[in-house]
Amino acid sequence: MSSNLFNHYISALRNNLKKPLPGIDVQYQMAPVTRKEQLLYNQSDVPPRESAVLALLYPDNNDAKLVLIKRATDNTVHSGQISFPGGSAEPTDHNAASTALRETREELGIDINRINLLGKLTPVYISPSNFNVIPFVGYMNEKPVFNPNHNEVDRVITVFISELLKPGAKTVRKVTTKYAVDLEAPCFIIEGEILWGATAMMINELLEVLKNQH
Repeated sequence: MSSNLFNHYISALRNNLKKPLPGIDVQYQMAPVTRKEQLLYNQSDVPPRESAVLALLYPDNNDAKLVLIKRATDNTVHSGQISFPGGSAEPTDHNAASTALRETREELGIDINRINLLGKLTPVYISPSNFNVIPFVGYMNEKPVFNPNHNEVDRVITVFISELLKPGAKTVRKVTTKYAVDLEAPCFIIEGEILWGATAMMINELLEVLKNQH
């Protein structure tokens, strides 16, 4: 059964996502310090690939949990990173929302017919993969049954929204990737993992929408 706090979060998101979004100013707060311009603007002659992700909430223990994944370790640009479920648009997708839901089903194996979409956040451009990402926000009224595709997903990670809203939730760490060494990045630490980059930027805007401070 949905908790009062969960219902409060869903009501706030439903109302506040209809208002002007906090936008890139709030996203900037969690952008890697030395790569803000590269992250947010396409400086390439190659058109970005359209993609979409889903910030999915569900009730748990009088709170709301947010679903994340740790991507499988492979040869892709974002190998092993923490992200929302999502990926590139395909010709069969009707729109960006369809992309987010299809990718969520493919990566997590959950019943997307039980997902209620609330709206979307500000798009984020990711230069290392040349993705233009549209983040959607949705919820389920019960804990999803996860059956992750381990070719794409190392593991499912969930975090309470109340943990992300705590004053000390944000920190800074140095990260090394296929495209950067010792990159200073604002981040969240979740289950011992560093959550940074575009996903942290989207989460920061999601939290601001929840707080309704814009």
